[in-house]
Amino acid sequence: MKTYVYVQHLNHAFFYLSLFEFLETKNEVIVFSDNISLFLTIKSQKRFKKVFHTVYLIPPYYNKKKRKPERDLDGRETKVLNYLIQYFGKSPQKAKSQYLYNIEWISNKIEKNSIGLCWSGNKSEALAFSKAIIQCKGTVFFGEITNFPQTIYFDKKGTNYYSSIRNDFKNQLKTIDSESPIGDKYKKILLSLKANQKKIPQSNQKKVVKAYFFLSGFQNYLFRNGSRFNLFKTLKTKFKLNFEKEKYLSQLINRGEWLDLNYFSIPESKEPIYKILIPLQIYSDTQLHVFSKYKSPVDFIQNIVKLIDSNIYVDFKLHPAEQNKYNKLIILVLNKLSSKFPQIRLVDTFEKNEYDIIATINSTFGIDALLSGKKVISFGESLYSGFNFLLEYTDKFKNLRQAIECYDKSVKSENFNLFAKIIYKNFYHFNYFGVGNIKANTDPEKFQKSLDKLRLHFK
Repeated sequence: MKTYVYVQHLNHAFFYLSLFEFLETKNEVIVFSDNISLFLTIKSQKRFKKVFHTVYLIPPYYNKKKRKPERDLDGRETKVLNYLIQYFGKSPQKAKSQYLYNIEWISNKIEKNSIGLCWSGNKSEALAFSKAIIQCKGTVFFGEITNFPQTIYFDKKGTNYYSSIRNDFKNQLKTIDSESPIGDKYKKILLSLKANQKKIPQSNQKKVVKAYFFLSGFQNYLFRNGSRFNLFKTLKTKFKLNFEKEKYLSQLINRGEWLDLNYFSIPESKEPIYKILIPLQIYSDTQLHVFSKYKSPVDFIQNIVKLIDSNIYVDFKLHPAEQNKYNKLIILVLNKLSSKFPQIRLVDTFEKNEYDIIATINSTFGIDALLSGKKVISFGESLYSGFNFLLEYTDKFKNLRQAIECYDKSVKSENFNLFAKIIYKNFYHFNYFGVGNIKANTDPEKFQKSLDKLRLHFK
């Protein structure tokens, strides 16, 4: 039986390279990528060639190519393509045509009843790969990092909002014996894992990986006519964000995408004071574009400001992995808000215990806050959203104050103990950021158990 893998970044390639070295499977491993730099790297380096027997470069879609009539997209496909439309500025038709073309092209290269592995499945390229595998009656394993050190999870259904973990929680919640509660055992285990993490995993990437991302983007600009990036548009936006921030913000105001502070005011209130912490997500976060209604962190900030009154104090925290060019715009926006509304602040550091509520679109920081016993309000779809151990903000609330004051009546925080148990049981103790060694810094016993569990699927 053949095994097919889709890789989009060098980290993906390193992870699967090390995974198959440890699995020692006899399956032929065939790789797909639409990244020319990654294609050339895998084709040329000895270590990759030993494990990856064949590598295909998925060609770009051209409108002139003759294809079958295009089918309608399902709900999941529509959500995922929204990332290309909102973040990369592709037209809906072009995004759809490229996506359906990728499914068709990949399905012509694979055998029936095979195994496929890809990362996340919440980007159009990975979803197209998974659809091709499923179309050929195969099985797909979607991988995703967790927000705990040296752990990932594999899921046959999808990741994040589409993960089978959500269904497991719903089903197990029905069978909980109220007289024999689960307790906080797994919360404590997760907290102990988190205690060993000093900074976000992305910041641990070696310089070779960071340099590769730059080279990869440059090569795509040069060699892939019709690729997802538009060089002129990207450089123009970067110039505006770095040197014409005020002008860029004025353009957002003129398009109705940002508040005109000359005509906006926050309602006065004599109600009790509440303090809210909001950790922002990065501009390129697929979670933001696929699983929420917001176009950017700035768009989310605007929404929050419209929902508060003078006695709701809000602290925003920049994402540590955000690119500097976008941070400059966010800082400009928050400084303007703070100068007019003193209860709005940008903070560098914080203590969760200072806040009444943690609010997030759908960041994994929400899970961290729940582990710490904090009240959480989510504004988008995620692995944990929509369950009754936190509050999901919907249109039924007229403002944030009403949501906060409904929290205790609506939420059963003890149910998070079951969720903590389920996510921990689904962990594979592999180091995604090991750069070619998924065993690096893992517990040897847990690593071997994870490997044995996954190996069962490749027999």
